Amino acid sequence: MLIQNTTNTVSPAWFAKEGGVKAVTAPVRESAPVKQTTVETRRPSIAELDNAVRELNQSLKANNSNLAFSVDQDTQQTIVSVKDSQTGEVIKQFPSKEAIAISKAIGEIQQGLLLKQKA
Repeated sequence: MLIQNTTNTVSPAWFAKEGGVKAVTAPVRESAPVKQTTVETRRPSIAELDNAVRELNQSLKANNSNLAFSVDQDTQQTIVSVKDSQTGEVIKQFPSKEAIAISKAIGEIQQGLLLKQKA
């Protein structure tokens, strides 16, 4: 059995004279420096987001999927709904309506605190 050690260090337990396995160290190779690139990220506009959601929903309908995607206008959260294919009734929504309401309330509280601090 041949075991290669990539750290170039050998533990005493690995010496063959002690009944262990003979360790072979691999030569260390210099690698070329990795070129770092920066990617600018930006938030999509409301129109771009609506267009992407519409395209996603159209492709899901083509595959007879029961998923629907939307964006909450107040919180800008992505909402995924599982719908009954026959009735169109929403079976489950992620995040739930309650979670979205809590998020909106927290946002309103934070805006109120910000206004008080400025005053």
